[in-house]
Amino acid sequence: MGGPVVDFITGARATFMFFEGNTSLTWTYMSPPPMYRPGRRTGSYEVAVDVMPLKPAGPHNEGDAIFDGRLHGISLPDIAMAIADEIETREKAGKHWTPYVPDIDQTCGPVYVKIGDEV
Repeated sequence: MGGPVVDFITGARATFMFFEGNTSLTWTYMSPPPMYRPGRRTGSYEVAVDVMPLKPAGPHNEGDAIFDGRLHGISLPDIAMAIADEIETREKAGKHWTPYVPDIDQTCGPVYVKIGDEV
């Protein structure tokens, strides 16, 4: 078992372990939620610290994946806004955080936009 996804997750975890507990520098570590994708800007987001944000469990059938329908997401414009907000406020210094939009429309939007495009 392995492959590029496992390598990516292992690398991300190893990187975070370098920062966790390190007080010799000011750091913040942002992880996108699982449903991170292109989409429309909502203009708001919530933040989970040190946990993967999940929707409450609903009814499921035997054999369903444990996270089916429970994953939160965020659009590219909203995650950019969350990063910019953190740069300005530095509220999450020394923390591992995940921005997400609870009821985001999961419809994919444009991947690339140009200045002047309406998103």
